[in-house]
Amino acid sequence: MITIISTVIIGFIVKNIHLILPSIFNKPASYPFPDTFVAVMSIVATILLAQRKLENWILWILVDVLSVILYAKKMVVFISIEYFVFLCLATAGLFTWLKIMKHEKGTSVR
Repeated sequence: MITIISTVIIGFIVKNIHLILPSIFNKPASYPFPDTFVAVMSIVATILLAQRKLENWILWILVDVLSVILYAKKMVVFISIEYFVFLCLATAGLFTWLKIMKHEKGTSVR
């Protein structure tokens, strides 16, 4: 719920930033809400990673998929490729953590 509310509020600001600060931002943002969603989800994923929650990898995968698509639509090819690499790393991270958790669960002392 916090992610959605934050995305709407910050996305509205980003959408209108060229009206709020025209001397700094002379053009409107191209994809304000998707960009904001990616940024908010990245912050949430980082918090979950710091807490060592498995769900962080799922969020990173979602962020990376959305970023690959978003930057491809913006024709920023190299950044899109970079996020594809991040997608591969996040997927590897998820499977590594699942393997470690399975191993730890099987060898835990009770």
